[in-house]
Formats: sequence, structure tokens, C-alpha cells
Amino acid sequence: MNDTSTGYAATSNVSNVQGAQLLTFSALEYPFLSRVAGRKTSQSSSYSMSANYTHEDAAQPAITEAASVTAKKAVAYEREEEKNQVQIFQESVVVTYAAMGSGDRLKIAEDGNSGSAYTSSPLQAAIDNELAFQTARAQERIYRDLEYTMLNGAGTTYLTKGIVTACTTSTVAASSAALSKGLVDELLQEMAAAGAYFRRPVIYANAFQRSALTKLYEFVPTDRTIGGASIAQIYTDFGIWEVVYDRFMAAGSILFADMAYVNVVTKPVPGKDYMPDGLVLLEALGKDGAAERWHLYGELGVDYGSQKLHGTLTGLATA
Repeated sequence: MNDTSTGYAATSNVSNVQGAQLLTFSALEYPFLSRVAGRKTSQSSSYSMSANYTHEDAAQPAITEAASVTAKKAVAYEREEEKNQVQIFQESVVVTYAAMGSGDRLKIAEDGNSGSAYTSSPLQAAIDNELAFQTARAQERIYRDLEYTMLNGAGTTYLTKGIVTACTTSTVAASSAALSKGLVDELLQEMAAAGAYFRRPVIYANAFQRSALTKLYEFVPTDRTIGGASIAQIYTDFGIWEVVYDRFMAAGSILFADMAYVNVVTKPVPGKDYMPDGLVLLEALGKDGAAERWHLYGELGVDYGSQKLHGTLTGLATA
């Protein structure tokens, strides 16, 4: 169980345990973040994603020769801005000197008086650098939170609006119905009517809806030794859609995104050194006692171009 009460990693709350492999069953894949078109930089917390303009409905002109002598009245094309904002992602890493010095010792028992007992000739522990381990886990947590936020962010006063939250023009409410081809077709037609481009289309779904998509579109040839299907692409009248499993998608929703227009946005802090990802800085904090203190910090958001480029199915059955 992770200790969220003390605010530091110590020998009392971080065990040195033997293990040939270091495993976690928390999601560490970031399918949405890994498929963005690129990274953009903003110099302010709020940034413009696009400026949209529209045309009147197409019609056949009926201009006579006589009418053409006088210039036609000009149309003033207005633009509508779509904006989003970065938000702060921050994690602290505090490791006591005692914990840092115990990395090569294997904990074997709890002692009621002293807290922990160790072997005199210890086996190699799974972790030999506690500070590096805690820092890497803090970085993973930021990536997890960023993946979730880019998809589901609330978009309130100082919070990023996620792409799923933003989709209001092209969205189909299933009203607890099971996923069906009719629902998919309805959404794609809504997106087409809204002017979606379908340049690099990707479908994101959690485990249940990912399996539902395979069942919906699978065609399994008869074979004596091989069975099953895993639909990785869906051919439609509106492009070939990659199908992706994302554990951070809500159980009852499916996102249809055009990843050609999605970017991660960062607002850099001048004069600070960033980690290789270019998203987060790692900085030592002031000394206070027998512990190393660091924090990871980034101001990050998502630019999805326009919500009209994407669509969602919501309220799908989950059982």
C-alpha cells in the first residue's frame, strides 16, 4: 500500500524486497499521448487552438449580365476562436538518507521494537537506488495524469479541457444501448456533416468497448487450429480507423479522434532544465534535514485543433 500520509520515503514505509522483476499492474501505456502529431509551446496559460470560419450554404448563382455591371456586395467572413489552457502537473520526491543507504539490504522481517530487521549477508534487493526509483514513479504518475487529462479534462477555470469533454457537435448518446454499427454510422455521418477531415483517424476505447468493436466487425474464417479475432482497423466510408485500447477511457464512451490535429502543449519555465521528454523539469528543492528533496513540474495541456474534427459515442452499455 502506498504511503500518502508522511510525505517522504523512509525505511519505515518503503520495503526492500527481493524480486527478479519489477512489475506494476497500473496502466503505464499512454496510447493517446504517444499518437499526438507533435508538441507545441505556449507563452501563456491560455492558448488558441484554431480560428474557424464558415461559408453560407452552397447555391447556384443567378447573376445576369446587367447585374454583373454593378459589383456584388461583399461578404465579411467572421472567425470563431477555440481556446484551451495548460494546467500544472507537479509531483514531489522526498527520500530519507536512511532509506537511500538501505538500498542493497533485503528486508526479511518486521520487528516490534526496532521496526525492521535485515540479513547480515543480504541478497540483492529489487531496488538499489531508492531516489531514482521514487523519481521514476513520480514521472510515471504525471504521464498517467496527463493521459487522463488530455482525454477527460474538465475544462474549468484553471484546468485543461480534454478532447472527450470538448466533443459537443458530433456526439451520439447511446442511452445505455449496446454498441452497434448503426451508432457508429450515425456518429460518422454527424462528423462528416460537421466538416471533419478524417486525416489520421483513431478510435480509442476501454477494454469492454474494445472487445465490443471486435465482435461488431470481426469476420473469422473457418480454421481447425486458429480461432478468434482482434480488429486493429475498421474500414468505413470516412476513412480507415485504427482501433486502440486505452485504459484511461471511460467505460461507456468511445472516442473517434483525428490525431493529425492533436498536439501536446507545454508552457516552459524560462531558464529551467527539462527532462529528455521536454514536458517536465526535475529540480532539487532546498535542504531541510536528512533527506533528498526534489520535485517534477510541468505546465501542460492539449491542442485538438477544433472539437468539430472529432466525435464521441457516450452512454454505451458496459455489461
